[in-house]
Amino acid sequence: GLDRAIEEHRLGHYFATTRCAGEYRSKPDPEMLNSILHELGTPANDAVMIGDSEHDMMMAGNAGVDAIGVSQGVQDAESLLSHHPLTCLDDITDLYDFLSHNTRNSFNNRNLVNND
Repeated sequence: GLDRAIEEHRLGHYFATTRCAGEYRSKPDPEMLNSILHELGTPANDAVMIGDSEHDMMMAGNAGVDAIGVSQGVQDAESLLSHHPLTCLDDITDLYDFLSHNTRNSFNNRNLVNND
């Protein structure tokens, strides 16, 4: 699942921790995301949620966290973009370039352009 995908695409150094469903209330309840924020001592406005479903986008919004959609998964870009993520990537492999070219100020000021 998640850990395999992160390892496969060599993205592990971008993630301090991850969570999967099963131990928390179902998305879009923000419990899972709030648990991560609490563990890391990170305010919601300093975090970003990466997801491939509308429930992921809604969970991020419910936790007050910015989101990045990835449309290669469960749902298409149009569905994800309806929840106003920072961007919607066509493929998880685009994440590296996106993170490399966007600064903390861009995230906090939401000066990003959606890819659709």
